[in-house]
Amino acid sequence: MVRPRNKFADYAVYLALRVAEMFLHMAPWRAAYAFAGQLGNMWYRLDGRRRQRAAEHLRVSFPSWPEPRIQQTARASFRNMAYLTIEVLLTTRLVTYYRWRKHIVLTDMPELFRMLLERESSIIFIAGHFGGWEVSGYTMATVGFAGYAVARPLDNPYLNEHLLGVRQRMGMRILDKFGAASEMDRIFQKHDSVSFIADQDAGPRGVFVDFFGRK
Repeated sequence: MVRPRNKFADYAVYLALRVAEMFLHMAPWRAAYAFAGQLGNMWYRLDGRRRQRAAEHLRVSFPSWPEPRIQQTARASFRNMAYLTIEVLLTTRLVTYYRWRKHIVLTDMPELFRMLLERESSIIFIAGHFGGWEVSGYTMATVGFAGYAVARPLDNPYLNEHLLGVRQRMGMRILDKFGAASEMDRIFQKHDSVSFIADQDAGPRGVFVDFFGRK
């Protein structure tokens, strides 16, 4: 049984995020990234359970790595999550019609742009669950190729609504992963594009594959 959420706690978290977001938009973007890096380092030191989990996965995936490299990479993964959060919140300010070229570099895109312009068929984008996948979708919408993306809604409804507003600001439309399959026929009939993260749990109808030799 799913426990009911505390709407006051959810709203308090939402307000805290909006206040932090306000200060992030006031600061130079380089300072925001420096802050995110320190935040990631602090998270790594304080969250022992996730720190241990990250190290365990790295030891199994890279058995030849020495322990200092394991810990260094685990710490970097925490910083990366902090960077991703900062990037999502700053996209509305930095990735615009006139400024995106200052922050984004597109490579090997002519064939993809041709396919998107001609719309002879639908395109399915499959992204890895690392790096700047959020910024990638936002950038594609900014340059004129707003498609659909499948995403799991956040448990906090206030944060979810705010994030949807950010993600869809430039025209990209977000499909709730619960029920997204029913929308695919309509999307493909219009030759629109759809994106999703490859490592989502699709339930009993999903396909489970090996990753670094493990289920």
